[in-house]
Amino acid sequence: MKTITVTQSMAALVKNDGKKYSPAYEEYMRKLPRKSKLPQGKYFRGRIAGAVIPIMDEFWKSASAQTDIQLFQTMYKQARRY
Repeated sequence: MKTITVTQSMAALVKNDGKKYSPAYEEYMRKLPRKSKLPQGKYFRGRIAGAVIPIMDEFWKSASAQTDIQLFQTMYKQARRY
């Protein structure tokens, strides 16, 4: 049996793909019904309307440090853009 070591970095998980973030547009998209048709435009391309379905796992039970929560919120914000 062969053992391998794998490492991850936050930079790889939270990469900036060049999409802009606008709180006004995010609020507009959140208020629309799920999977409804979005306006045409660069900002809305590839996005899905509707509220985000929150999924929490064991991370929230063990995340006592503020930095852990901030890192997870950054990843959540990046994931919301898709």
